[in-house]
Amino acid sequence: MMPTNNTPALRGGRPRTTGVERLAAAAMEAPEVLRGWPTPTSTPGVTMVPCGVAWDCIVVKEGAGRRVADLLPSHDSAPGPVVADNSAGRAYFLVPKGTATRWTPLSGTEAHGSTTTWIGIPTPSGPRTTRAEWVVPPDGRGTLTDPAALRAAVAALLQEHGTLGAAATARQEMPR
Repeated sequence: MMPTNNTPALRGGRPRTTGVERLAAAAMEAPEVLRGWPTPTSTPGVTMVPCGVAWDCIVVKEGAGRRVADLLPSHDSAPGPVVADNSAGRAYFLVPKGTATRWTPLSGTEAHGSTTTWIGIPTPSGPRTTRAEWVVPPDGRGTLTDPAALRAAVAALLQEHGTLGAAATARQEMPR
């Protein structure tokens, strides 16, 4: 049987997990996180994981997260995992642990590095949901977004559009 996104593959006799499973396991520091997905108290298709354990997150507000993720390659950086919380119009960029304490706020951004902050990520094998979705899924290697490149991308949008809300609107109006 060919491995799927939800099935660990074997390499050298050891299970290999998907990027999402590695992300959750690192965040929770416990393998039992996967057994509980989805939990009865969670939104179907969404699992809550804490910031500040294996990574911090930078929140980009006003629906501009996808636009920022699109700009990261132009700043010589591939984005790490990015989760869109479509119900709140926010995107969570996963960055190296400790970034939140050093992040100087830019308009429309917040930094979270405390384990009291939890974000919803799409459940690896659960039902699909539009509430939380991967803008950029984990790559399975542990790549996180470079904070300097993220700052440069946000600053470029703010310089061009004045606000992140205006940048999000401009993305929606772009011809495809």
